[in-house]
Amino acid sequence: MRFRRKIRKEKASSEEGVCNKIKSVRVWKSISCILPVMLLCMVFTKEIKRYLMDLECELIEYQEFHSKLSDKDLCFLCGDDTESMIGYYRQFDTIGLISLNDWYMIDFLSCTGNGSQPGHLAAVTSISQVNTGQINIFADRVSSGHRTALRVTWNDSLTLDKALIEENLCPICLTKVADSLTISKRRYEKKKPIPFCLVDFQTMKLYSLQDWRTEYCIRDYWVDLQYYDDGMSIKAYY
Repeated sequence: MRFRRKIRKEKASSEEGVCNKIKSVRVWKSISCILPVMLLCMVFTKEIKRYLMDLECELIEYQEFHSKLSDKDLCFLCGDDTESMIGYYRQFDTIGLISLNDWYMIDFLSCTGNGSQPGHLAAVTSISQVNTGQINIFADRVSSGHRTALRVTWNDSLTLDKALIEENLCPICLTKVADSLTISKRRYEKKKPIPFCLVDFQTMKLYSLQDWRTEYCIRDYWVDLQYYDDGMSIKAYY
């Protein structure tokens, strides 16, 4: 009897050891299966976060200007230089577009730019077009409906003419222009500002025309902006 009991105990102990070994193998198999999945999830999550960070846009200020103008009275924006039409447009209650590369101006009320008579609200429709080589400006005005539509297009080689800006603007106005050139871009996106801005001829405040701005309310004017690969459209209602 004692011998049989001993055999049973040894058998039970052996079976218990086998069960423990089986359980241990199962645990390690589970770990070996789960661990790669966990590591893969961690890597995937990290990549997703990096991808989302790359998609996030950040504002980049333009900080490469240094004024070379010695006489503030000759500033193209706040001065009275005869090469700038800003002195002429200051006498009218309107807003306009400035092409920073050549300082060409076109207002939102007149029939033509640079020298026209703004402010006439007779029931007329006018169409004008200006081509400066790199830039083409098409203006469509309906004064009876108090609407002006500008279509501005440019070629791929268009870049900001820093020299003209630095040589003809005082430090204060140069800061205004730099602020209007702030762009919104993704981390690894190659992007440069377009050399245009809006101006209020009464307050001399500049408004950005970079593609992160889509509308403005400038005193009595409502301005809608749309952007394309080779240009933009500006619609002003007043």
